Amino acid sequence: MQLSRSLPVAVVAAAAAVATSARDAHGQIPPSVEFRVPKAPTVAVTDSGTILGYELFVTNLTASPMTLRRVEVLSAGKVVATLADADTSLPRATSRVTQIPVADRLKLDGGARATIYLWIPVDRSNPPAQLRHRLTFQRDTVTEVVEGTTTPVERTAVAIGAPVRGEWAAFNGPSNASGHRRLVLALDGHTRDLPAERRKVAAPAITKLVRSAWLLDAFGDLGNKEQISEAYVKFVEAANDIQSSFPQQ
Repeated sequence: MQLSRSLPVAVVAAAAAVATSARDAHGQIPPSVEFRVPKAPTVAVTDSGTILGYELFVTNLTASPMTLRRVEVLSAGKVVATLADADTSLPRATSRVTQIPVADRLKLDGGARATIYLWIPVDRSNPPAQLRHRLTFQRDTVTEVVEGTTTPVERTAVAIGAPVRGEWAAFNGPSNASGHRRLVLALDGHTRDLPAERRKVAAPAITKLVRSAWLLDAFGDLGNKEQISEAYVKFVEAANDIQSSFPQQ
């Protein structure tokens, strides 16, 4: 038997939501799920149109596995975008920290997190002022629907001009499937907690790591083996310096 219901959501942080509910007819408490937008969506104008490109973090806060089946984005009570498991649009827009096959990306074991990359075309003259997200999960034979709090939309993006004079072109973006779009870095958040001597090593090493990561991506596109090898050596050196700078947990 399959049950479908809508559950109220409690705020746990800005743009975050945790599904909560009273016990259902079977005396079970629905599993807790956190989903939040780490940075407010910003209206971006490109040659291909106007879009909202942002991320949605979804975390299973229980010990029981569940599967994400559908993500709906709402504005003014209307659905403006839908990603679903059935048509493969949701797994293709989903990323996990570890290497997981596309077919298994939507299954969230206890404590697991998924990142959903949203790329929503909007009207340039009348973009949404705010968004809400409605997620559908499956747990065993039960289907549960949770809806989050309101997420504001930033109307003005930073204008990016030509990086060089003369003829130039931008490749591999903007696109929701671009490797540049899917790169997640969180490196600089704790350097201030380090002693001064270690910070002197960690700060330039982080810069070197980020720079060499971009070079690896660029040289990979060009297929230049020598440049790839050189960039990889710098990447490893930077990673080792960062690891030695932070105390072992």
